[in-house]
Amino acid sequence: MLTQTSIVILVALVGSGLLLGLLWQKRLRAARRHRLDDALKAILTAELENRVLGPEGLAGFLGIRFDKALRLIEQLYASELVRWGSDGLELTPTGRKTAIRVLRAHRLTERFLVDEARMAIDRVHSVADRAEHAMTDAQLAELNEQLGHPDWDPHGDPIPNAQGTVAHVDRYPLDGWPLERQAIVTHVEDEPPDALRRVLAKGLRPGATLKIVSRSGDNLTVEIASETVELPVALARQVHVRACDADVTASPIARLSLTELERGHCARIVQLDEACRGFTRRRLLDLGITPGALVKVEMVNAGGSARVYKIRDTLIALRSEQAGHIIIQKEPIADSVEVTAQ
Repeated sequence: MLTQTSIVILVALVGSGLLLGLLWQKRLRAARRHRLDDALKAILTAELENRVLGPEGLAGFLGIRFDKALRLIEQLYASELVRWGSDGLELTPTGRKTAIRVLRAHRLTERFLVDEARMAIDRVHSVADRAEHAMTDAQLAELNEQLGHPDWDPHGDPIPNAQGTVAHVDRYPLDGWPLERQAIVTHVEDEPPDALRRVLAKGLRPGATLKIVSRSGDNLTVEIASETVELPVALARQVHVRACDADVTASPIARLSLTELERGHCARIVQLDEACRGFTRRRLLDLGITPGALVKVEMVNAGGSARVYKIRDTLIALRSEQAGHIIIQKEPIADSVEVTAQ
């Protein structure tokens, strides 16, 4: 005979089973929606790169078997999210709206994680993959505003606006770039992660200035940040560059980062590099670090990890990481010149 306590326990167990069943069904529905989102994002990404995906391309992009890609396309087609074009898959208006939201969420999240959460660039892709599915249009608009309407994610991929329009810049694979011609890194592939980490370890990240000084077999010798590194051609294909601005390449006066300025010397600020975004960029601008301003190194801490600079009659302390974003032009003036408000 069941006691009252036994009945309570049985009811609780049945209730838990039902609850677990409902939760499992919810997870399955979420996983199915995420797969559809990923497929739509892949199709839009290819479109922005002037490519069209078919079943094989979609399978390769998502890292799934061909038969799974076909079933996924069937689901997208049945949901009226894609249609077959003359060359491959095309987004319907409904599919495009979803794809834009997911891609914006992914790239804005990556930008936030690097700029505000200070997460390493090689770790943000997987985190953004998980976060991109839950964000609403209103949340994206708020995040975009907070980040200062960035055009590029930390890897150099364009961030679409709410209408799906993206900024454009001509970019070229590093392995095909001419010798002895300066270039700026605009993009590094975020997958596979191991290749990304190896590229970053060489100092190659969006905004970095470099030039190829020689080629030998399957290796390039690249000069970057006053150092020379050896780079396999296979890794160089993970990196895209563009030409430096004409005034930078033609200038007879060396342009360096603020970290390279010696104590007691003065320089004029040229710009903040392209990798400096979000809160960090706003803070530096608020401190008066703007193009044309004079800056002088006043003090350096024992380990060299931070310095005190004088700018516009004010002393400010910056970490080396922050100062590395500030591009300067050394001034041919005496060290005794006062750095006053301009």
